[in-house]
Amino acid sequence: MPSVHKDYRGKTPFWIGAYVDEFGRRRKQSTKTEDKREAKTIVEGWQRAADLARTGRLTESKAREVVNDILERTGKKRIYAPTVRVYLEDWLKKEKGTVSENAYGKKKLAVRLFLESLAGRAMLPIEDITESDIVGFRNNLLHEGRRARTVNSLVRDILSKAFRDAQKTGLIRLNPLAGLKSIRSDPQVEKGTFSPDQIRRLIDAAERDWKGAILAGFFTGARLSDLANLQWKNVDLAERTITFSQRKTDAIVKIPLHPDLENHFLEMPSQDRGENPVFPDLAGRRTSGRKGLSRDFSRIMKKAAIISGQLRARAKGVSRAVNALSFHSLRHSFNSVLVNAGVPQELRMKLTGHSSADMNAIYSHHELATIRAAIDHLPRISQPEQR
Repeated sequence: MPSVHKDYRGKTPFWIGAYVDEFGRRRKQSTKTEDKREAKTIVEGWQRAADLARTGRLTESKAREVVNDILERTGKKRIYAPTVRVYLEDWLKKEKGTVSENAYGKKKLAVRLFLESLAGRAMLPIEDITESDIVGFRNNLLHEGRRARTVNSLVRDILSKAFRDAQKTGLIRLNPLAGLKSIRSDPQVEKGTFSPDQIRRLIDAAERDWKGAILAGFFTGARLSDLANLQWKNVDLAERTITFSQRKTDAIVKIPLHPDLENHFLEMPSQDRGENPVFPDLAGRRTSGRKGLSRDFSRIMKKAAIISGQLRARAKGVSRAVNALSFHSLRHSFNSVLVNAGVPQELRMKLTGHSSADMNAIYSHHELATIRAAIDHLPRISQPEQR
């Protein structure tokens, strides 16, 4: 049992603590305090640390816990107890550069949304966050119309890692997300596809850069966000190819230019612009939101007299609405044409970048020729000139 006593020789005014160390030996040392109650607290902490060390359970986290317990019981300030906001902002700084820009962007989004949901509680010590705070955050995301899969990613994958890291470093004793289960994912819905006639109507209704973006969406299967960030250096008119990095998967995809898309690029002024955007009207803009690119495309569809339809209505607190037709349907149209033309799945996966997040699709000449033949299966959208 740990104990305290005075130096019988009177050489020090401080209480002497006695405890059994991790090797089973009786140890004595000064507590550096003249307060007996405080001295007892200190020695009890020493004993607890020695017991943990003896059984191989003394970690940095446990040591911090022991020290903080002593400090709390003696009325002193705990070792580094950051607020939720400070900790998460510091955590983001450490994460930067360790993951892709796309993955880091998702981490930033999760942290921002969580801090917003906490409001004033974001200024509390991180150890004060409870499971109810996490559940409240998750429910907020659902009420805003986010899909279950997205919510699980933001909460269970990203936020949970931040709190696991805090637990590993001893900032918190328990991870408030440890017992939180994933919510049931909403059913997958299959997007519709555009017919060649509908695509012609879309192009006729579109203005400026949207004409090229719609052509590129159908003839490459690229996502709207990837096309919005496409640069001229990725368009090789000599080789007749277009290369872009998919932000969602980090895949690098190289696709031969369809004649219609090639002609459109040739008609555009000053193609040799290096890192300048191919579609400046779309560059740097978000796809979602009231002023997002997806909303602009919806207006083009309306002007072209194309009904978007609805695969799933928005259910309050469960999910957002999903339309049958949207810009992403161009990607489905691209893949569907290739399927119907008998293009092998492996080749289609290369063209859409679905095989893996770290695929680098730099093809041999033979592969590129095969892929070019696959692209030729896509129908002509522009009307050929009469001769």
